[in-house]
Amino acid sequence: MATRAESAERTHQVLEWLVEGRYKHQIVRQARDLWGIQYRQVQNYITRARQILAEEGGTSREDLRSESLMYYKQVCADPSLPPRERIRARQRIDQLMGLEAPQETVVHQGIDLGVHPIGETEDDGDGPPE
Repeated sequence: MATRAESAERTHQVLEWLVEGRYKHQIVRQARDLWGIQYRQVQNYITRARQILAEEGGTSREDLRSESLMYYKQVCADPSLPPRERIRARQRIDQLMGLEAPQETVVHQGIDLGVHPIGETEDDGDGPPE
């Protein structure tokens, strides 16, 4: 168990990683490797660091989401940017708005039936596809 000083230091490190723009999975991996802690503990540090960011910036989570949405909309509308960047911005908008359904890959008796939104596969489980 970390002391208060260690906990504050870890929270500060996670805060730096967030400011650098690291993804959550990168932060989790780095923290687990560096400090030997479990996922839930890392999640607690991330939550605390995000709270500090919000307090320091005086910005709510909804405000940050709105700012991000406006930025990504500008990227999508800019014809001078490469298509790849515009597509990535559209994907981020979908993530921000919660439009990405969890996906699962369905494999039945060694036959890949593709990727479908969870619960929306055509396979009824009685046998191979016809």
